[in-house]
Amino acid sequence: MGNGFEFWDIILVAMIAAFIGLRLYSVLGRRTGNEPPASPDGLSPRRTSLPDAASPDYGQVPSHAEEEIRRYADAPEIRKGLEEILRLDPSFDVEGFIDGAQKAHELILEAFWAGKLEEVEPFLSKKVRDGFLAAVDARESAGHNLENRIVDRSACDIETARVTGGVAEIVVRFVSNIINIIRDRDGNLVEGDLSDTVQVTDIWTFAREPASADPNWTLVATRAG
Repeated sequence: MGNGFEFWDIILVAMIAAFIGLRLYSVLGRRTGNEPPASPDGLSPRRTSLPDAASPDYGQVPSHAEEEIRRYADAPEIRKGLEEILRLDPSFDVEGFIDGAQKAHELILEAFWAGKLEEVEPFLSKKVRDGFLAAVDARESAGHNLENRIVDRSACDIETARVTGGVAEIVVRFVSNIINIIRDRDGNLVEGDLSDTVQVTDIWTFAREPASADPNWTLVATRAG
């Protein structure tokens, strides 16, 4: 009987991990209907090179994206960066990226708070993963467990957009109201209040190579605002 329960526990954990992975794939990838033809595995668009600079269409921002850029980028330098990304990858969807970034922010934080970073590891750079793991290890050494929860998000704004060395980077500023609860190993409250929220500002940098067949953006840097 005990072995049976252990078996189903393993199956359940695997299903949850797969579900979170699929959710992250969908929110960090692009699903606009304008992607390049699918690769043989059917999972990601096929793109083997950047657009030809000699092409008459090179350097032209798709007309459908101009309104989105104006809506999400007030500063000229941000608009310029988004336009450069679109020149290299016309299937890039600004609105879809913002929506996906918000969902990715929540999913990655939930995995970090739960100490289950393996569920989101494919979407983190080594530097970010190592930083998160160090924080989780320190928390576990102190015997602390987090029961944090995002109550609402008051802002999700693009702060910077650029292409450097063939890599697109978008810096996003998230402002969230979070319930911060820390408990010890026995479940006793160490810090926080269930009836009170704390405003937290996160500055996250997402990166992606426009020439890559992988549609997903990777979290490459984080800092407090």
